[in-house]
This record gives sequence, structure tokens and C-alpha cells, in this order.
Amino acid sequence: MAVRRVIAHARRTVYDQTSGLHAQIVRPGAGAASAGAASMPVQLTLAQPIFETPTSQGKIVNLQRAASLLSAAQIPPAGVFSFWSLVGEPTTARGFVLGRAIVADEVSQDVGGGLCQLSGLIYELGLRGGLDVVERHAHSRDLYTDETRFAPLGLDATVGFGFKDLRLRNAHDVPIAFTFDVATDHVEARLHADREIAPCALDVAMTATPTHRQVRVARRRADGAMQTLSADRYAIEAR
Repeated sequence: MAVRRVIAHARRTVYDQTSGLHAQIVRPGAGAASAGAASMPVQLTLAQPIFETPTSQGKIVNLQRAASLLSAAQIPPAGVFSFWSLVGEPTTARGFVLGRAIVADEVSQDVGGGLCQLSGLIYELGLRGGLDVVERHAHSRDLYTDETRFAPLGLDATVGFGFKDLRLRNAHDVPIAFTFDVATDHVEARLHADREIAPCALDVAMTATPTHRQVRVARRRADGAMQTLSADRYAIEAR
């Protein structure tokens, strides 16, 4: 797995450089939070519960570590937020621990496990805040019940270092920034900007079969038209 990650990360780096994305992606230290988000008003806020599980303590550690790294940058107009460019590789040496993860479509544990809740929260907040999607990956399986689900299907965003990233482009004419509050029972994300950002309406429509759920997400544009953002298919976890 480690070798595959190195190869995947190298391929992604080459792609970013040849496609021109490298110059647009915001890197760590691009405007410290103390000089950026802290001085910009909160425009949108979104929160999700953290349910207590055998792996939730490790998950909370990972969420807190990643949140501190993600809060340390401003995203300029036309700049690209990249989850992994700001968080970096999740290793024990960098303060990450074991948490629940899906590896090769199987529930397992991995260093940095649980970060998908944070990336999914940012994805939904970004959609509601009018950001453009550069890269996003849905989970392949629905692992939750209505009682244990913390993010709506269709608004999740799985991440895996080197393999899958969450990337959002700032479509506004002012810089934006994210800040977070990670507690033992919830995680909250805030979108900051120096001018008002009106929340975008999202429409989430789901159809189900005995084996899969199909989810379509659309967003209402400024002109009133609905823009389809994603159409995802999730295998249903056997209960």
C-alpha cells in the first residue's frame, strides 16, 4: 500500500504540473489563519455529529489535526483548495493515529482514518457557498443507517492520500478561508469571506433498488437554473 501511495502521489504531481493546476493550488502557509480567517466574517456554517464508536477517539484526533492544518490558508479568487495539499500525508510522525477507513472497499483501520467526515463536510459547505468542484469522489458503499449517518448521501467526499483528493475552486472575487471546531460529539466548519456569500440551494434526489442507491445532487444557479453537480451510485451495505 505504501508503494502504491508513493506512485499515485508522483503521478498526481506530474498531472498537476502538466495541466497547470499546480500554480492554482493553494499550499500550506498561504495566509496564516491569524491574519486571514480570523479577520474575515463567517458567511456560512455547517455542522455534523460525531457518533461514539470503538474508533471514534482516533477519528477525533485525526479530525483535530487536519482541521488545524486546513485553517492555516486563504484561498484567493480562482485559487484551488486541495485537501491533501494542505493536510499533507497522514502519518504517525505528523500526529495522525489509527481510525476507521475503507480500504479496497472493505472497512478497516488506517492512520488518518475518519478524515472523510471532514472532507465531506467541506464539500457540502463549498457547494452551498458557491465554490466550483475541481475533484471529488463519492464513497462506493453506503455503510450507514438513518440513525448512524452523519452526512447525506450524495454530499460525501472520500479522500485517500495520493489516490483521491477533494479540490474546490474559489469562484468568488474575494479570498475565502475555512475554520473548524472539532468537539467530542460534533464537528463544525465555517466559510469566511470579506463580503456576503448567499447560500446556494441544493436539491438531493435519491432512488433505491434492493442493492443500490442512486443519488443526484443539483444546485440552483444565480440565474435560477438548476445545475447538476453529481450522480452517484452506492452499493447498499448488508445489515
